[in-house]
Amino acid sequence: MKKNKIITQTKGGLLSPFLAFQRTKNILKYIEKNKEILDFGCDLGNLTKFVNKDHYTGFDINLESVEKAKKIFVDYKFVNEPAKIKLAFYDIIISMAVIEHVKNPIKFLIQLQSYLKDKNSIIVLTTPNPLYRLIHEFGSLIKLFSTEASEDHEELINLKKMKQIISHTELQIVNHKYFLFGANQVFVLKKKN
Repeated sequence: MKKNKIITQTKGGLLSPFLAFQRTKNILKYIEKNKEILDFGCDLGNLTKFVNKDHYTGFDINLESVEKAKKIFVDYKFVNEPAKIKLAFYDIIISMAVIEHVKNPIKFLIQLQSYLKDKNSIIVLTTPNPLYRLIHEFGSLIKLFSTEASEDHEELINLKKMKQIISHTELQIVNHKYFLFGANQVFVLKKKN
C-alpha cells in the first residue's frame, strides 16, 4: 500500500459512501459485545458507531485519517504505527477493503494473525471480487467509485487465490460469502486448530 496516498475510501466517488456502508453492514454480524476489536485500515473510524469504545482500537497507515478519526471519535483509541498494536490481544480483527491494496498479502495476513488472541479469534476481511474488475475500473473512471482507491489496487483476490495465500499462514477460511450481487466478498479467517 502506498503510504498516505489514500485519504479515505468512503469519499472520492459518487457511490463510495454506499459501498463503505455495504462493507460495514456485511461484517457487523461478526462483531460481538465486549470483545476486543482491531479495526485494521480504520479510515475515519466509521466502525466505531457499532462497537464499545473500551474494546476498540483503530489502525490506519494514513496519519491524516487517524488524526481526523481522533477528533470525531474522541473516546476511541486510534493508532498510526503497527508497533502500538498489542500482539496476541484481539478477539476480532476487521479489515475492510485493505488486502487488495497490500503488496504482499501473505505477509499482511501473518501480521494480522499475530494480533489474534487465541484459536477462537477471527479475522474478517472484505475485498472486491476480481470478476468485477472491469466494472470497478470503469466506475472509477466516471467517478462512481474512488479513483485513488482503484488505482492503488495491487491485486484483487478471489476464493481460489485466498486459499493459496492462507496456505502460507496458520489460518483457515471458516466462512466466505459474496455481497453486492457478487461484486464484493467477505472472508472470515481463524487460526488452524
